[in-house]
Amino acid sequence: MLAWSLRAADYHSTDGHAESEKLFRLAIKVRTELFGKEHVETAIALSALGSSLQLQGRSAEAGPLFREVLELRKNLEGADVTEAMANLAWSLQGLKRLPEAEQLQVEVLACREKATGLEHPDTLTALRALAGCILEQGRTGEAEPLLRKALELRSEVLGPLHPDTLVVMGLLAKCMVDQGMYDKAAGMYGSAADGWARAMGSTHKQAQRSKAAQVDCLAMLGAQENGEGETVQAACVEERGTQEEGKGEEGMMS
Repeated sequence: MLAWSLRAADYHSTDGHAESEKLFRLAIKVRTELFGKEHVETAIALSALGSSLQLQGRSAEAGPLFREVLELRKNLEGADVTEAMANLAWSLQGLKRLPEAEQLQVEVLACREKATGLEHPDTLTALRALAGCILEQGRTGEAEPLLRKALELRSEVLGPLHPDTLVVMGLLAKCMVDQGMYDKAAGMYGSAADGWARAMGSTHKQAQRSKAAQVDCLAMLGAQENGEGETVQAACVEERGTQEEGKGEEGMMS
């Protein structure tokens, strides 16, 4: 059983989500037979399957699994429900049920900060998730200070070239774009592109996406100064949308 779990995790980490889905379903079947449905090992397998489905963009299927895991963990003495809440919020955000997702993410952040402190990586992940959800709802004024805080803390705790730090940098740049701050966004995307290039190489997809986003921002800045901002912005958005097709969950990173 452990071998199946490790094999599934290996597929999971190399984008073999369809194959990992089969193995996680097998793990659920075996663990249910061995331990019963209301057991922590079964809950772990259910959560892994939910994550695999979510990473395939199948939020409608992942959500019920995450909700089931949450209820299971609530009934298990001493079990931590925070991760289950975070996963459920993840699926709700994928379904664009953003107010519900935000409410859960607020709870997750409070629980994480109380349990492990503000600078713990899990807390920083919760902070980024909440900021991203708020940003997706168009509330840039609320999202920006949260993203700045997340970027500062991640830089201090994880380092400026850590992928998690660079992801937040990209989100902050997007927040600036949404506010029409193209000059600042271009600088932020440029820093992100340099960071990805130094950390992963200049040909890495995130380095290239960040560089392309910087070019878009500079084009919009020039058009804004010439009174053509809306036309160029629409063209850039259309082009970026075409580039993002088929990228799956990694498209959320930049």
